[in-house]
Amino acid sequence: MFHFSHKTTLVSILIMSSLVLAACGTASAQTTGSPTTPELPSAPATSGDMAEPTTSANQSIQIATVLIGDTSLGKGLTNSDGMTLYIFENDKPGESTCTGGCAQKWPPVTLPQGVTPSAGAGVSGALGVIQRADGSYQVTINGMPVYLYAGDSKPGDTNGEGLLGKWYAVDPAGNPVSDNQPASPGGYVQ
Repeated sequence: MFHFSHKTTLVSILIMSSLVLAACGTASAQTTGSPTTPELPSAPATSGDMAEPTTSANQSIQIATVLIGDTSLGKGLTNSDGMTLYIFENDKPGESTCTGGCAQKWPPVTLPQGVTPSAGAGVSGALGVIQRADGSYQVTINGMPVYLYAGDSKPGDTNGEGLLGKWYAVDPAGNPVSDNQPASPGGYVQ
């Protein structure tokens, strides 16, 4: 006669339970879907039946649009929220030098890879995109990277204009705007 220990019995029960569960999982996996009904591709969406874009997609669309807005300096480039865009004198065409703490005070205007920035009516400067050292993609105007200023709190603010004699709001052609006012404190020194 066979004599089983409690350990042997427990191991046998666990093995049998595992086999039963595995068989159930295999059976249910085989019964999902109907092999006689092929899945058809969906028809492409048209503008009349498209769902609203998700928040992140909507933000990307807004970020990628450069408009002419009313600023405290007159007409200037803004993002779609009306926030003033700036260029940095230390940058070179196609190269951003504002990184780290600088980019916290002067957030680069970025967009997802492969997205082309769009220009609103009257924007005559050439928009483009560069890849930053951190791998993100930044909007440019006439080759110069563009930024927002953390010190601007509402649409039309130009608190970054002339800071340290290196930061300038941008006109519709992509040139620096100068309001001949003294630089205000709080800019970032590179």
